[in-house]
Amino acid sequence: SSPFTFDASQSPLAEVDRLLSEAQNDREKSMLTALRGVIKDNNIALERQQEKAAAWHIRSAMHTVGSIRNFFIRRKTLSNQMQAMQAQLGKTSEQAQKEKLKKSIGEHKEFIAMLDQAIDTTVGHYRILVEESAIYPKEMFDKQLALAREEIKGNDWHNKELQSCFEKFEHHIKLLRQNKSSQLSVSSLRKDMVSAEYQK
Repeated sequence: SSPFTFDASQSPLAEVDRLLSEAQNDREKSMLTALRGVIKDNNIALERQQEKAAAWHIRSAMHTVGSIRNFFIRRKTLSNQMQAMQAQLGKTSEQAQKEKLKKSIGEHKEFIAMLDQAIDTTVGHYRILVEESAIYPKEMFDKQLALAREEIKGNDWHNKELQSCFEKFEHHIKLLRQNKSSQLSVSSLRKDMVSAEYQK
């Protein structure tokens, strides 16, 4: 039988350290020292895996914000085009031209409805990314946030866009940590992604 009695309520490393301090002979110390090394290596490997996962999580959230904003820009373009056609329809007396405009307006409405569905689906996915950030240790996640911020420091257009997306995600992480869940609903997040002019 094992000469060691483990306390499952303690962390494995802390428990091995306790047992090491109580070891009765060199054989026990040798066994416990080897076990401590394995546990420490496993902890380091797990921490690195978590860091990689957190880094992916942050970048995925940033790019999801970018995708949502692109959907809104496309939606605004279609909405403007549709309004222009509706105005033209009111001024046109030629029947063939009216039918052509009506058909195009109908197609634009369908595209806008499809974009609205895509926006809501993508915002729902983004909301999950925000909520699941809580599974990572705060200190480690904040370190990965700092690293991501450092990577996008450039002044070119691409980095400026990423900085804006990053700041939006960071803002939502703060809301999550402040337990302001009402501001993290799909409808609230949708409104928060772009300025009001793109919501019309």
